[in-house]
Amino acid sequence: MSTPLDVAALRARLAGRYAKLDVVASTGSTNADLRGATQDRTVLVAEEQTAGQGRRGRSWKSPDGGLYLSALFRPDGVPAHRLPWLTLLAGVALVRTAASVGVKAELKWPNDLLVAGRKAAGVLAEITPDHGVIVGIGLNVAELPPDVEPGAGGLRPTSLQEHAAEPLDRAEVAGTLLDELAALEQDWRAAGGDPGSTGLLDEYRAHCGTLGRSVRVELSGSHSSGSHSSGSHSSGSHSSGGRSSGGQLAGSRSSGARPSGSQLSGTALSVEVDGTLVVRDEAGVSHTVSAGDVVHLRVR
Repeated sequence: MSTPLDVAALRARLAGRYAKLDVVASTGSTNADLRGATQDRTVLVAEEQTAGQGRRGRSWKSPDGGLYLSALFRPDGVPAHRLPWLTLLAGVALVRTAASVGVKAELKWPNDLLVAGRKAAGVLAEITPDHGVIVGIGLNVAELPPDVEPGAGGLRPTSLQEHAAEPLDRAEVAGTLLDELAALEQDWRAAGGDPGSTGLLDEYRAHCGTLGRSVRVELSGSHSSGSHSSGSHSSGSHSSGGRSSGGQLAGSRSSGARPSGSQLSGTALSVEVDGTLVVRDEAGVSHTVSAGDVVHLRVR
């Protein structure tokens, strides 16, 4: 068993970053627990999740020695169409955290942290009925037991420890992750959610291993198609676009969108300023994807 996290030490390290931070031994889902929270920048960390979920309702297993946390943000002044960036922002925080322990990681659009082609972490963001955003993160830190297998449709799992040169301190990893998340969110919020002016867009693109690859996308939201030119797209939103009734953040529909459940194959070209993924199909037509499961078909 891993050593329990010291909540007092975490609070001291992150003083001024978060309004409230708690650690619990076990819970069903940290995202679900925060749905009733009201205070901006509230964090809940669980040693164990028994009913954690990934995107599209998939279960997220929580082996011992991982980090399972959710943070509630209320970014007043940030337009709804920019809220998708909270998911991508969390991915950048994960890449920075991995780098802090000497592990080179990359992002699979929109929300998976990959190390050597295997999944080490995932992000699930959802909007609350009162327009807060809950960002849930599951990160495998310690070496995984041999019986841990991927969920349906998931990548093979890995952990930071399996790729680190030295034994990892889980408390230090937790502090770094929450510190990076807070710093990125604070700058993004201060810029009105604009990922370009803060450098967030460039940093995400630099670490996005999806770009330049042949991919297959199982669409779960909207996308538009047409000839693509350089510059940003004005239509569509990433898988973290808003819902007024609560639930997972999802892309809004646009004219000409394919139905959810269809597939798109091609080359991933760019992540746009609105967080969408541009994929050029085999006919040379570029598609702006707002939400979907991406499979990397071959190494660049």
